[in-house]
Amino acid sequence: MTNNPYTPPAAVVADPERVRGPRPRSVSIAVVLIWIAIGAMLAMLGSVVWQTSFDFFVARPGFIGAGIGMVIWSFLSYQIARGRNWARLLFTALCLYDSRTVWSGVNRMIFQAVANRLELVCFYLRPVAGMIAIILLFGPGRAWFRKAQDLRQ
Repeated sequence: MTNNPYTPPAAVVADPERVRGPRPRSVSIAVVLIWIAIGAMLAMLGSVVWQTSFDFFVARPGFIGAGIGMVIWSFLSYQIARGRNWARLLFTALCLYDSRTVWSGVNRMIFQAVANRLELVCFYLRPVAGMIAIILLFGPGRAWFRKAQDLRQ
């Protein structure tokens, strides 16, 4: 019974490999901008700690919030660099929410009244870098986030 039509094929059967092209330069620049925004968060947190004379109990809410924000943005940056579309969309939503809170009039006036120059630069650098990253991710880099094409011809 060597010609049994119900025997599985002897050849290796597999789906063709999906290939994603090299990462575009705009995506690489966007990832660097996200890391610059994370550095701005860290610098602003350091400035708050310096102003409170290293009193951890006064700056604790800032530590917790900034720490969570830096972890989330770091994770999203890593996933965006790997080409994950969901990370690009989630980063956009978080960045738009963050920008809304930064650019609100009351928050801006209160912060400018008490902040030093380093905090002001870091405070506005974070949303600006995020917005430029969004433009790069949805502009020139958008095609790279689509599903990889088959090698079939």
